[in-house]
This record gives sequence, C-alpha cells and structure tokens, in this order.
Amino acid sequence: MKAAASLWAWCMLVGLFACTTDSPVLPATVATTGVFQAAQALPQENTDTPEEGVSEFIINGQAINESSGLARSIRKPGMYWTHNDSGGNTAVYALSSQGGHVATFHLQGLGVTNLDWEDMTSAVLDGQPVLLVADVGDNNALRPFVTVYQMPEPEFEVARYGIVSDVVNVTAVYQLVFPDARPRDVESIAVDSATRTAYLISKREAQPRLFSFELNAKPLNSTVPVPGVLKDLGPINIPRAPAGFEGNPNSFNWVTTMDISADGRSVYVGTLMNGYVYARQASETIQQALSRSPKALRLPDYSQIEAGAFTSDARAVVITSENVPARMARIPVPRP
Repeated sequence: MKAAASLWAWCMLVGLFACTTDSPVLPATVATTGVFQAAQALPQENTDTPEEGVSEFIINGQAINESSGLARSIRKPGMYWTHNDSGGNTAVYALSSQGGHVATFHLQGLGVTNLDWEDMTSAVLDGQPVLLVADVGDNNALRPFVTVYQMPEPEFEVARYGIVSDVVNVTAVYQLVFPDARPRDVESIAVDSATRTAYLISKREAQPRLFSFELNAKPLNSTVPVPGVLKDLGPINIPRAPAGFEGNPNSFNWVTTMDISADGRSVYVGTLMNGYVYARQASETIQQALSRSPKALRLPDYSQIEAGAFTSDARAVVITSENVPARMARIPVPRP
C-alpha cells in the first residue's frame, strides 16, 4: 500500500540486476486452463481448528511493522508466514497461531529486492512445500514488470527462548508483464497447487481483473531474459460500494490479498474493508469460481488490512493489519 520508491529508471535498474541471476524465469508466454482436482498434500496433523467467533491477537515485537502479506504454513499447520511492505527487509517472518513472532528468514539470492512486496502464498509443488513472495505493488503504475520470488518453505524448530534467525535460498524468480503492456498495481497472489498456477488480481481498477501464470519456469540461456506474459482471465465478481457509502467509492473493492484453500474448494479475496469467500465446485476453474457472488466476511475495524489466508482446514480466515502493534484475527468462514 505504501508508495514504492519506483521511478521508471529505478525499476529498470532493479529488474536488470535481478535478471543477471541463474534463477529460473518464465518463458515468454504463459497460460492455463486448469480445473479443480485433488490438490497435492503432505501428511500433516491438523492443529488449526478455530474457536467460535472472531479471535483477535497482537503480533509481538517491532520487526513486523507493515504486515502486507500472509501465507499459512504447510510444514507447521497453525503457523503463518508474513512480510513487511515496500522498503522493508527482504525477509519472511513466521508467526504462531496467536501472533507470536517465532522466526525470521532472510531471502538469499542475487538481485532479491523489496521494491514493493504486497502479498505472499504457500503451495505444494513436486511434493514439497514452497513459499512465493509477490513484489508486485505499483501505486503509480510505473513498473515495466513485476517480480515473484519462490523458495522452499523453511524448516526450523521453534526456540524455547528468543527468535530463530536464518536464511532461505530463492530457487526461482518470475518476472512478469501484463498482456497489454500497461503497468498495474497488484497486491495479491494465490496458487492452485493442483494445476501449478499462480493468480494475481489487479487493484486500482473499477472492475478488478484476474491474471495467471504457470509455475513451470525453466532457465533461459539469455543473461537478460524476456519477462513472462501474464494471461488476462477477465474481471472478477466483487461487490461495489453501496449507495451512500462514506468514503472513496472507487477504493471500496480494491483487492489487497487473496488465497486458495488447501483443498482447492474455496477462494478468499480481501479488500481494505471486507473479506469475500468464493465456493469452487468440482471441475471448475478459479476464474469460474470468482465469477459468482461470494459470501462476505465482516472484518475487524483495523487501520489497514492488507493480508489474509485460510487456516489449514479452511474453516476460518486469518488476517493481519499494518502498523505497530500489528493486529491479527481469525474469522470463522460461514458454513455452506
């Protein structure tokens, strides 16, 4: 949400520096027509059953001062990963189910930069848990391309005292442009593990649009590879500002986060003020699920809600807000 230090020349400098890595990048054109099927899963004990009603917590410590993205842990159900907004450290932070900061992992890789990190997500690829961090914010619509970093979800043991601190290696870098070559502000990412497809939703448009790219990146021989082209899947169905809305009606449906449940049957889309859950039927694409009317979740009255993720069992959504102290809440999802 915070404006990135993103003049065109700065974006080009950062992008070209990142391109000199040996990290995998996307082919020039990507697309997907994947439909719902059983997602990959790791055997886990489910420890993330929500309480009745909304549960609220304070994220401890000062390190997490602009929680802008959230992803549920696959290795440790009931735990979550977050990161700070633009200009923050290139690090992800592990949180307990009650907001305890238990670990910090710094991303390691040539060219890794927090130009404007806006969301993150988790997935299971080739049987292994991974995290993706989306450096996709662009308040002023200046960036020639956006970047997504992929890494294995770190393994660690929670320390009895203190916070675990380590590094994690970035294993893939996806550099992406929009199909019409028009820069857009984006603050959301989600992955369908079953189809190896990542999704982004545009923010500052009257009708937010869904975009996708495939997580099948392979190294290119060029030292400055051509960014991949996102596929435009069209607008999503999201409520507009009601009549008499006090505030900027154009910002009512600005999407700041999204997530796909572990079983692939639900999609969460969050805005600054509201949360929406879309049911996904069998043999249905994410695009089709987001074309129907969602169920609305009432979010707590926090100053700036920009992150959200399903619990492991998809019975609740966890959200965080920016600012210090950062707030965290678990909100039950209405039964079908």
